[in-house]
Amino acid sequence: MACDFIFVLLAFWFVNFSLRGLPGGVKALTLPLIFLLTIINIIIYWIGGLYNTLWAFTGTREVLQIGFVTLIASGVDLAIGLLIQNRLRYVQYIFVWITLFMFALALRMSYRLLRFVRDWLSARSRRAHRRVLIIGADDYGSMLVSQMQDGRLPLGTPVVILDDNRLKWGKRVHGVKVYGGIDKLGKVVRIYSIDEVVVASPNILNDQIKSIYDVAASCGCDVRVSQGLEDSLKMDITSPVKLREIDLNDLVGRKEVQLDIDEIRDYIEHRTVLITGAGGSIGSEIARQVALYDPECIILFDWYENLVFELFNDLKLVFDKGIKFCVEIGSIQDKVCLERLFIAYNPSVVFHAAAHKHVPLMENNPAEAIKNNVFGTYNVASLSHHYGVERFVMISTDKSVNPTNVMGATKYLAERIIQSLSQQSQTHFACVRFGNVLGSAGSVI
Repeated sequence: MACDFIFVLLAFWFVNFSLRGLPGGVKALTLPLIFLLTIINIIIYWIGGLYNTLWAFTGTREVLQIGFVTLIASGVDLAIGLLIQNRLRYVQYIFVWITLFMFALALRMSYRLLRFVRDWLSARSRRAHRRVLIIGADDYGSMLVSQMQDGRLPLGTPVVILDDNRLKWGKRVHGVKVYGGIDKLGKVVRIYSIDEVVVASPNILNDQIKSIYDVAASCGCDVRVSQGLEDSLKMDITSPVKLREIDLNDLVGRKEVQLDIDEIRDYIEHRTVLITGAGGSIGSEIARQVALYDPECIILFDWYENLVFELFNDLKLVFDKGIKFCVEIGSIQDKVCLERLFIAYNPSVVFHAAAHKHVPLMENNPAEAIKNNVFGTYNVASLSHHYGVERFVMISTDKSVNPTNVMGATKYLAERIIQSLSQQSQTHFACVRFGNVLGSAGSVI
């Protein structure tokens, strides 16, 4: 309020004396009148809410508020001038309003400016001690180094660069030395006491990223990678470089498999589909994919009620086009429970995803693995044969190939059960082997 008082006085002084050359012959405001108008303006500011707003979060609404309040104040100033016959020229009141608006806005924006500077300095101080190694001395790496040095990217201090291009070895990028090739990563991390490694070459291969990650992780360094090559070619050179944390897909060394479910639309549409293990990472995704092809009913079967209940709620929110979702709680080891399910719903398609998948835990609990993965699969498959299910798809694993652990061995036996039943049944039996499913509860990664 004290600052506003001074600024309003300055505004009237500036307009009163700096624009006297304008035609009109109206005498200047007296000093007592200026003090009176200043007090009145402060009262209007208070009524207009300029003293009960958090100006550190100034936005468009607050700017409009300041403009409106100062406009009202200028209008009152003009009205008082007309009333007591001591006023400025009409055009000068426009300058009064503009000056009041600019002073009030600048004062309140200073809160946001100070907050920005404080946060920037805080982030810079937090990051300043972090020593960063850049991989890639191309245009993208140069941009990354430049933005780290001028503070636009408060990641840390770039201290060294690695690049496989021998012509760049020994050269400097914005003062940062290109030490050598990527194969020297472990050595350089130790020499320069590196805290973080940033892969700045957008077209680096996945197997290279995995190798970099392995070396950096063994040295206790964090790893980040740049955005994709396509995005980097389109980005504005003035925009901050976008980095992301290392992703599981970067470590697998192969492209993610995209399933084409169009081929099975014919036997899903308008049919009842049973999904065992529906609450799991694989079963829940199967449920979402199946729901895209308008089945009449999807039966979500699982022993763990929490996960399958969450899936049921998600599906009901997303698919509101008349698909019937039913949640059934039970175990595939319970044949009586399963038989009641087949009688009640008479499914046409069964996706069997229920299984114990955790490799180390199954090593310690082989009997449970056999009961669930072998006998449980037999229960579901034999009932599918008995009740005339059209298609049965078992979700298996690549660990069933020449199995070296209990989980893989039980899934291998389950596959043999499916193969055996397919020889004597009208049901079309099939097995699909999945590798490591990223993010699943049983994934090795």
